[in-house]
Parts: sequence; structure tokens; C-alpha cells
Amino acid sequence: MKKFVFVIVSFFLLFNDSKVILAMENNRPQEQEELKSLRSAIIDSVNNNKFEDLIPYLHKNFAITMIDQKTLKNVSQFKEYFKNLLHSKNAILAKIIINPKGDGPPVFFGEKVAFNTGSSSDTYITKSGHEVVIDTRWTSTLLKENGKWKLFRLHAGGDILDNPLINAAKENLYIFGGVGIAIGFIVGFFIAKVGGSRKKQTA
Repeated sequence: MKKFVFVIVSFFLLFNDSKVILAMENNRPQEQEELKSLRSAIIDSVNNNKFEDLIPYLHKNFAITMIDQKTLKNVSQFKEYFKNLLHSKNAILAKIIINPKGDGPPVFFGEKVAFNTGSSSDTYITKSGHEVVIDTRWTSTLLKENGKWKLFRLHAGGDILDNPLINAAKENLYIFGGVGIAIGFIVGFFIAKVGGSRKKQTA
């Protein structure tokens, strides 16, 4: 019953709050510019390997789901994740370059909530210098706190059936499969020849 009432109230607010309707018509250019500046600052921090510079842009109750579907919910997890990814002894990656673009202007709900969806073409550079580009989709929610927009929720994901890592794995599988067939043919041919020679000797 409580859930039903919540849904009804949400729909009432969505379709009857004039502020929401005006916001969905993109009549808040100043706040759109603020969000663009926030996005630019986040991109700059990530692309320059300055992940700790992102912390001031995160809401105190943030939750970020990375492309590998690991969810970070506090600053300690955030720091540890990127340390292991880029700076640990076993780190594979040297750098990440992101290029997020929104599907359109952000949608505002009331005065303190904004949400957007979009895509990104992200480049992962390994320690050996190899580059892998992965196309992702993302959804974000931002909250205004003390007059400043903060990242509250971010969920990123890629197509698990069509990405460079899986394609590379498939190519290796085909290569190894082809090598296996060739080796099997050679071994089979050799065994047949040896077997034939032994029969002649016996005769």
C-alpha cells in the first residue's frame, strides 16, 4: 500500500509541479552550464590520472558502478579501486581516457536533482602501451548540495557481446584452434606414415 501511495504521489509531483515541467523544457541554462563545467572538471581529472581530484565533486552518499560492475560507495573504496587499477605492483593499466557525451540536455526534477544519460568512447592504455577502445553507456544522477552540484549516482556499462576484449579473445581462440587443427593433422600424418612403414617391415 505504501509503495502504491508513493508511486501516485511521484506521478502527481512529476506532472503537476510547474518547476519540473519548466525544467524538462530546458529553461535552466545557468544550471546546465554549471553541470557542463562539472563534467569538464571530471573529464580533466580522469584523463590526467588525478583521480583524487574527483573527490570534491562526489556527493557524500555517492555510489558509482564502474564498467567492470564494481560499485564504489565511499572515498576509501574509490581510492583503493584506482590505486589497484593503475598504481599497484600488479596494475595492468597505465592510463584511462574518457570522452562522455550526453544524449541531450540534463533533466531537472525540482531545484536540487538532475539526471542524464549518454555514451562514451573510452581508451584504456596498458603498461605495455597497447590501447583498447571500449564504447560504453552511462546514466548519472546529480544533487545540488550547498549551492554546488555533486555526482550522486553513476552507472557505466559496455556491450559484453561486442567489445575489443572479447573480440581479441575470439581471435586468439580461432588462431589457437587453427594451430591445433594443423598440429593434429601433422601428428596424424606422421603416425600414419610410421604405422605404414612398420607394416612393410613386418611383411
